Amino acid sequence: MDKKRRNVGDIRVWVKVPASGKDVKFVIEWTRHVFGFWYRQDVTVPGAVDDLSLLASSRLKTAINPIRWTADGVTRVASMNRMFRKIKKARSRDRASRAGLRKI
Repeated sequence: MDKKRRNVGDIRVWVKVPASGKDVKFVIEWTRHVFGFWYRQDVTVPGAVDDLSLLASSRLKTAINPIRWTADGVTRVASMNRMFRKIKKARSRDRASRAGLRKI
């Protein structure tokens, strides 16, 4: 939502916890409705399976800041393109993600 509380985009978050490891991987994708692509960022929190207080760490908090910047429109698209991976939007792939049928 933007500053006026209007919906301006979508966010997708996947959480991957390996069976044998202790690291938790977050895959965060976000977009604005006017963009033709998703931005994607991968964040790994080591040792989060043993200590859940690490999930509130600064690494995960700093990963959420660009989402807010994109929603507020305070950042330029060119700078976001340099910082994050872009994934082209596809209607069928986006519908499958909403239905929970797509793996990352």
